Amino acid sequence: MFVSFEGVDGTGKSTVINKIQKELSKDYKVILYNEPSNQYGRTAKFGDPGLKKLDLLYLWWTARRYELNKLENQNYDIVLADRYYDSTHVYLNEYLDDVMIQQNYNHNHFVKPDITFVLYCPTEVLIERIKERTTNDAFESLDFNTIDRRNEMFKYLTMTTELKRNIQMINSNQDIDQVCDDCLKYLLANLSREV
Repeated sequence: MFVSFEGVDGTGKSTVINKIQKELSKDYKVILYNEPSNQYGRTAKFGDPGLKKLDLLYLWWTARRYELNKLENQNYDIVLADRYYDSTHVYLNEYLDDVMIQQNYNHNHFVKPDITFVLYCPTEVLIERIKERTTNDAFESLDFNTIDRRNEMFKYLTMTTELKRNIQMINSNQDIDQVCDDCLKYLLANLSREV
């Protein structure tokens, strides 16, 4: 099973996914697929600021595909992705273009997650959380309008039916253990249907 976790910086994705990996590893062979640290991902995240959006889009796609190819034949029961292609589009503001739709419908281009969890939190809370972090991520922002727009784009993802995917919105403005429990319950229910 391939499960992706999406959401704006500060929603708690990394904390939640690490807790879930630890819990699931008791009964399943689980791996965490993080933001790509390969040469393509590093260039996309920290590289040349003169790159055009389309160049960045293809760099991110290449980075993510490269990482998944390495995992393909390793027989994991569950792959947990700390971000996947939805974040790429939201952060590059390319979310509703034809490429997005094509990529979501074309299995030959990208593997679709079996489940996508979108962690959602009010923009004001996210800004406070982000202020506490130290990062040199070029895509992280403290601008209210930028964060709010990204937040709304992720929210839209959970409401649209045209993507034909299993997408669940989880309120991450609550105790982190409760967020993990909400995700785990849904995930385990879907795993039991697969068996």
